[in-house]
Amino acid sequence: MLSKAAQGNATIVTLDINMPLWRKRLVEAYAQRKQTIIAIKADSHRQDTVRRVRESLHGNRLDLLFIDGDHSYDGVKRDFLNYSPLVRKGAWIVFHDIVPDFKTRYGIHMGGCAGGVPKFWSEIKHHHRSFEIVQDYHQDACGIGVLIWNGREIERSKQVAHPFRSARSVCKKYDKGIR
Repeated sequence: MLSKAAQGNATIVTLDINMPLWRKRLVEAYAQRKQTIIAIKADSHRQDTVRRVRESLHGNRLDLLFIDGDHSYDGVKRDFLNYSPLVRKGAWIVFHDIVPDFKTRYGIHMGGCAGGVPKFWSEIKHHHRSFEIVQDYHQDACGIGVLIWNGREIERSKQVAHPFRSARSVCKKYDKGIR
């Protein structure tokens, strides 16, 4: 969908740990005019994946970074730390699921799973110009948070070193009431 709003000669990079060949081909087929869409099946937390993304940009900076990963606090923070240096100053870094889910707020699982995204969003949004796109702050997860990137990274010493945890494992922990 973002290819429809991007410039005609844009390079769009998307990555997902679960990308079957049919989805990769479908995503790449969305390219408009002279656009290039590069779909990478990989773990966004691995340094070789960060390198592949950097190389695919050919020295250019991202105009938009959309983070919708494993939903764990450590995962969203790691994606931010790994990929924000690839974003040009003044561009947007967008986070999905900034509204806490019902399990977090009320102890009732209704299907939403925001995981640790709302916590990370609440910590980072005050360091940059930002705005939110939320239909209802009482909804079960969802919502979009947009940072206008000022080029200042948060302290690398706060970078997490935990192994990859998938969104499914985070949501299963919420389903079982484990925090």
